[in-house]
Amino acid sequence: MITGDRVTLDRHGDIAGVTPAQGRESIPLQTIQSGKHRYVIPADAAELITAGTLDQSLFDITELNRPQYDRQAGDGIPVIVKWERSLAGARTGLADRTSTVMRRLPVVDADALTLEPGGTNAAWSSLTMTSAGSTKLAPGVQSVHLDRALHASLNESVPQIGAPAAWAAGFDGTGVKVAVIDTGIDANHPDLAGKVVSERNFSGAEGTQDGNGHGTHVASTVAGSGAASGGAYKGVAPEAELINARALDTKGWESDSSVLAVVQWAVDAGADIVNLSLGATDTPGIDLLEEAVNTLSGQALSVIAAGNDGPAATTVGSPGSAERALTVGAVDGKDVLASFSSRGPVVGDGSVKPEVTAPGVDITAAKFDSTGYQSMSGTSMAAPHVAGAAALLVQQHPDRSGQQIKSQLVSSAEPGAHTRFRSGIRAGGRNSGRRGHRGHPQGR
Repeated sequence: MITGDRVTLDRHGDIAGVTPAQGRESIPLQTIQSGKHRYVIPADAAELITAGTLDQSLFDITELNRPQYDRQAGDGIPVIVKWERSLAGARTGLADRTSTVMRRLPVVDADALTLEPGGTNAAWSSLTMTSAGSTKLAPGVQSVHLDRALHASLNESVPQIGAPAAWAAGFDGTGVKVAVIDTGIDANHPDLAGKVVSERNFSGAEGTQDGNGHGTHVASTVAGSGAASGGAYKGVAPEAELINARALDTKGWESDSSVLAVVQWAVDAGADIVNLSLGATDTPGIDLLEEAVNTLSGQALSVIAAGNDGPAATTVGSPGSAERALTVGAVDGKDVLASFSSRGPVVGDGSVKPEVTAPGVDITAAKFDSTGYQSMSGTSMAAPHVAGAAALLVQQHPDRSGQQIKSQLVSSAEPGAHTRFRSGIRAGGRNSGRRGHRGHPQGR
């Protein structure tokens, strides 16, 4: 663990023993079971967790045992350290002694670091200080987080949200840039030819070309031309431009730090809308992904999948849990809430999420590495429907901020059959697209 204490697991993944780091033999450790996750928390770390400056996920043994962390950091521990701006020199001392800087993250004044194997005890000593029996973070260090592993969470669905009515009124996404933060985009698919205007790879995989299929499917739902199907599988905003911001590898995994870096880049590249069909388990308080979404909301609207951890309550993932995100759940072709769609309220503050739902069951869109199509389900498929609808509104109202576009989409959607804490309201209501693009009074 980050403290240098070592936890041994048996072949079933259960805790078999804990070996304290040198000099930490007298510090008590507590084992906690929370749902399917088991934590081992030293007493000095518990003080910082309670203070909100240390991420409890750093002691989530169930999470840390996932193979994605071996690919991400080898035998080290991937962390994100948020610094006090006025004491940036603290980062140099830590990096020189105990860690490798993987990526600078200016959007949240942080660095992504890999704590070296065998050096975690020294890292803990550099990051913390003890005075009068109380543990605090060292001067210059604001908070410490696990660099979490994230995962990627049309012929009927596009009319279901009322897009053809917007097209008939002359709104097709022309001049609007939508960033797809995902597994990459297959720009060779006929439906996506000439759509990508900027691209960059932040994942651990090679190149910006999609090697998974998730990103291509999402991108064509937003802005596909439908060329390979005679227009049958046209995206919601078929004339919008795409920014291919690859953050996920070929298996659909990547880290918090990759997404933090790519969101900043996408906004700097001129994105009006940012689609994030990905996420991780939310925790109480504002994590770094939520902070970045909120910070950048003045420049672009982030449309984010709620997650696929339903039907239980409080399952909306991060960064969809961010206050200024437009968070999207999934319904089927009959506007019935999908069983897998994550429900609110948000962990911790109890705020209402998701705000809207959209089609996300058996959605047909472009298939990567081919000229054909495939059907996929998930809130990952619902979010790009709303991102496309947002692009239509940006074209119609280029002077409106992202938060104003969010408000119009939410206010012009139709009430669903579920409570507001479970599913939001239906952006997928069959008339909501018409009302939103005709200046429905609630959207003004």
